[in-house]
Amino acid sequence: MPEVVREAGKDAVAEFWLLWSSPMASQWDPAADLAVTVRVVLLRTAIARGDEAGAKRMAELRALEDRLGLSALARERLRWHLPTAAPTEDDASVISLSSYLEN
Repeated sequence: MPEVVREAGKDAVAEFWLLWSSPMASQWDPAADLAVTVRVVLLRTAIARGDEAGAKRMAELRALEDRLGLSALARERLRWHLPTAAPTEDDASVISLSSYLEN
């Protein structure tokens, strides 16, 4: 983990590991995209604290998130096909609308 993230505090560290362990990270180049990921982490935590909530910072954050495929639209543009999570036993079952309305 980069020292600058540690210095930014526990929220930044948690955000870094959340991003770095995400399915999108499997598409990143660890050497080239580490700096971009750190910038996203620092911007997100600064905005959450209210330090950098300007329109220019938000536009910068959106551009960086798009570069890393952190939205569905960005992944579509990048043509990434990430594995989906397998359903768990806790997932809700699907019922037909007509049977729901009958009850």
